[in-house]
Amino acid sequence: MSFQDLFIKYASNSQISIDKLLDILNFMNVNNANIQTVKQLVQLICHSSQSDLGYEEFARVVYILQKCEKDAQKAVFLSADTEQKGYLSPSELHQLMCSLGLVSPFQQILKLKISQNISYEDFCLILKEMSEK
Repeated sequence: MSFQDLFIKYASNSQISIDKLLDILNFMNVNNANIQTVKQLVQLICHSSQSDLGYEEFARVVYILQKCEKDAQKAVFLSADTEQKGYLSPSELHQLMCSLGLVSPFQQILKLKISQNISYEDFCLILKEMSEK
């Protein structure tokens, strides 16, 4: 079963919080995760957020990315007005990630209109499939 199949199968019927995703990102980084998988997870956060991503949450994503890529430092400057207004919309986060070159090969799948909530268990299955690519 491909990543796309898993995503479509599991993405439409459950719950996973942005905090949980960020925890997973952080865990993966600490464990020397493949940078491509980290990029894909950031895309997942970006497309799955039904509400605005808070500045603190965004800063956590930037911090994690900074450990992985020097390019992510651009995000600090690009997010200057984000700090002013206190949030970053999903579309703004997507534009930012694209400008940083963090565009996943699964971008079209992630753009599908879905209820953007997946269970932790299902997400782990997706994560496993992604890491095998």
